[in-house]
Amino acid sequence: MRVCVITPGFASDEHDECIPALRDFVLALSQGHQVTVVALRYPHHTEPYRIGAVDVLPIGAKQSAGLGRLRLLAKAKNTIEKAGPFDVFHGFWADEPGWLAQHCASKAKAVSIVSLMGGEFAEFKTQGYGGMLSLANRVLQRRAISRATLVTAGSKWLQKLASG
Repeated sequence: MRVCVITPGFASDEHDECIPALRDFVLALSQGHQVTVVALRYPHHTEPYRIGAVDVLPIGAKQSAGLGRLRLLAKAKNTIEKAGPFDVFHGFWADEPGWLAQHCASKAKAVSIVSLMGGEFAEFKTQGYGGMLSLANRVLQRRAISRATLVTAGSKWLQKLASG
């Protein structure tokens, strides 16, 4: 099966500790499937590379909002379409990655999975942290969650936040 994993960031090499649980998941998944990772923001370059049997396609967008976010989504969508076809699109985080997963899956008539990671539902104004601080994030999250084939959550609390 061909799986496209979409995430804000991914390890830039075997020694990079960027989201180690996600890296381990993807490497294990690649033992039985052909896996391509599309990393939206990190690493901060656009040169494709491999980690183990996994192809990684970095978009290198860093932090972007407004028109920058639209360019990021368009570039990622084009990158995904060129790398495909895929049987499954799996977005980690419900905002940009989740929206891209369900959008691309819908176009390809494939399966979309959105995994909720938690930060999407945070709203810490003083610290400037959380997906709920941004109207665009809230819109992307709602669309991803409501249109995905499957939504996963690591806790009942997170499930409740997503459904309410």
